[in-house]
Amino acid sequence: MKKDKYAIDVDSFPNELQLLLLFLKLDNFPKENEKMLEEHQHLFAAANWDHFIKLADHHHLYPVLYHKLKSVKEKWVPSIVVRALQMRYQNNTLKILYLCGEMDRVAKAFHEHNIRSLHLKGPILAHELYGDISMRKSKDLDILVPKEDLERTEQMLFELGYEKDEANTVLNEVKWREHHFEYHHKERKTSVEIHWRLSPFPAKEPSFEDLWARKNESKLTSVPVYYPGDKDLFLYLISHGARHGWFRLKWLYDIHRCADQMQSPDKLLRKNDFKNMILVGQALILAHQLFQTPLSANMMKQLKLGSYKLAHQALIYITSILVLTPLPEHIRTKHERYLFALNGTISQKYLALLIVLFYPSPRDEALIKLPKYLHGLYFVLRPFLVVVRKLRKNKAFEGV
Repeated sequence: MKKDKYAIDVDSFPNELQLLLLFLKLDNFPKENEKMLEEHQHLFAAANWDHFIKLADHHHLYPVLYHKLKSVKEKWVPSIVVRALQMRYQNNTLKILYLCGEMDRVAKAFHEHNIRSLHLKGPILAHELYGDISMRKSKDLDILVPKEDLERTEQMLFELGYEKDEANTVLNEVKWREHHFEYHHKERKTSVEIHWRLSPFPAKEPSFEDLWARKNESKLTSVPVYYPGDKDLFLYLISHGARHGWFRLKWLYDIHRCADQMQSPDKLLRKNDFKNMILVGQALILAHQLFQTPLSANMMKQLKLGSYKLAHQALIYITSILVLTPLPEHIRTKHERYLFALNGTISQKYLALLIVLFYPSPRDEALIKLPKYLHGLYFVLRPFLVVVRKLRKNKAFEGV
């Protein structure tokens, strides 16, 4: 392959982000670690270690970084930095063990109520990808259930002491416009996200029955707990990370671990269940360029131009400390364009455009409050309200 004109210029990244990426690659070449560090002395000379710790926190990568840096010579990394990572790693281990206990309690309830479920992330993902539950930060349980079992699942969680995080809604659009509900346990300080889809509509995805037929089993709990098969898990993690712009590098590092473990990732590029290779390409390009994830020549040939463009669009999230919930107003337009670009097929783009233009959202209700019996008018008003918001935003910028 020719010199890649779409290559990501990692040297233009902030200094501390370059250091973080460098440390994550240390185990890739154990015999050359010292040489690699020597070649990047300029990064250490200008290092702001407080900012480095801030990045490790933001990207949720301090468990991995601690394990990679605890044996690195102090001339490269100050001992106080390693101790800070160690403290975070130990705190995360305690939280994960506690979350495992809650996962066991919830799993037993699913078993007793005869509700099928698939765990999407959490301790099970950490064990699957890293072989150690303490190596990945997890704050909640993400569980996929059949849509027809949503009400039974919700009642079960209420019985366990969970409360639902009620989202603002207009015309009850949540169940098809979104893809999960959140539940919180005030006393236990735990959260559960119940998914009925892997991704928001109109993304194409396998049915629950197909996912269930290909499931894997985990023995982390006292009762069997299931999670998606290798291929489905890989594609789900890609979809999730892409949708969030990979603003936490933890998600992209998961892809690196996944791709590294897969026997034949090339098959994913020829045939996959999402019918959307542009996202797979984006993830593999980013993982390859940032973490040196191995890609075969056959893989490289199959990558599409759109994947390269998406990879570069994601850099605004990766190189800044951004959190998308709530979405910062200064990035809203770019983010909306990015999300639109994720819809790989013409039909998906068309559906996404129709939703944006014509289906009401809570932002419309915030702009103009109508009594409930007139909520149907939001369909008519929606295009005008979108324009009004754009004009107000432009006017606000003119006044700055």
